[in-house]
Parts: sequence; structure tokens; C-alpha cells
Amino acid sequence: YGLTECKRCTYLPPVDLKRKFGSVGVPIPGSEVWVVNENGERLPAGQYGQLVTRGAHVMQGYWNDSDATARKLTFGANPGETLLYTGDIGYVDEEGYVYFISRMDDVIKTGGVKVLPADVERVLSKMPGIKSAVVIGFDDDTQGQVLKAFIVPYRDEPVDELAVQHYCRSRLEPAQIPASFVFLSNMPLSSHGKIDRQTLISDGAGNLRRQES
Repeated sequence: YGLTECKRCTYLPPVDLKRKFGSVGVPIPGSEVWVVNENGERLPAGQYGQLVTRGAHVMQGYWNDSDATARKLTFGANPGETLLYTGDIGYVDEEGYVYFISRMDDVIKTGGVKVLPADVERVLSKMPGIKSAVVIGFDDDTQGQVLKAFIVPYRDEPVDELAVQHYCRSRLEPAQIPASFVFLSNMPLSSHGKIDRQTLISDGAGNLRRQES
């Protein structure tokens, strides 16, 4: 796990691939990663917050952009040291293994409640018949944003919207339940092979659904 501003800050030892499935690993030697709340206070193991890292791998700042530097970095305890506020949401378990959840920019605020799309996506992906799911927030005049779920079912295990709604109601908080569901044959992918969320946002699923049919 890492960012352009710090290259890499964690690694997952091969022996832990199964035992710590889903983790991005432990801090690289000579570095540290922890989690803070909105007030910058360290959080205990298991609690979600913003990931922060320190070490020689962290940049000194953005070239000729003091405002951007001030938003991402603070001075550390050591001379010349900077602490990087990654803008990523995650947590650290009791053994020090880091888990990445999502970008803070991905947080959806609906009806005054902050929702992490990754939490909803994990629940949807566990439903029998669903191969993958992506949740995106769309602007709404009354709620601020509403959740829309894009779902790819397994071809031999069809699911319908009513079944998905019932599944969500039994496992999610009211604010986490998507307002609508779009079923696709495949997720659009970027040139890097990752799910192309921007295509889902800009397309609104209209063209994608027409292609599927």
C-alpha cells in the first residue's frame, strides 16, 4: 500500500497472505502507520479513521504549492520529518496489520449520514448470486446524495431487485441501503484493469444497460 506522496508504506509478508486476507500489510522498516479521527487524535485498534504515515519515504512537500502541502503534511517529532495524512480510510488491527477501506473522497453523505460505499459493497458481494457490486453516490435535491448499486450477477444464479432489497434491509442500516439497483453483465474497466467508476457516474448506467440487453 502506498501513495505517490510516500511511494510504499506497507507490505504484506507472504506467510500472512491467508491469515491476514484483505490486509495491505505492516509498515515497512523504519516507518509507522496509524489511524486518526477527524480531530487528529489516534484511534485504537479496529476503529475506522484516516491513515497517517511517517518515515523517510514521505515527501517533503509539493513543489511550489504551500497550500496543498499544508493540507497533506504536518511536521513530525524528528528534525525535518513530515507526517503524511493520506486521505484514505482504514484501520489497524491489534497485531499492527493495516487495512485499507476507501478514499475519504468516496464517502457518501446521504440524509446527513456518512456512508462508506465499501461497507455496502462488501455486504452485497456476499449475497448468493452476486459476483461483484459497486456503490456510488448521486446528487439528490432532498437527501444531498443517494446510493445507487451497480451489480453483476453470476450468469447461472440470477437475482432480482426485490431479493437484493430484502437482503440489504436485513443486514444494513437504513442510510446504507441503496435507493436503486442496476444490473450489468460486466463492470466497465479502466486501462489498468480496475473498475471504472467514472464511467458508471457519467453514464448513469443508461448505455451500459442498453449494451447488456
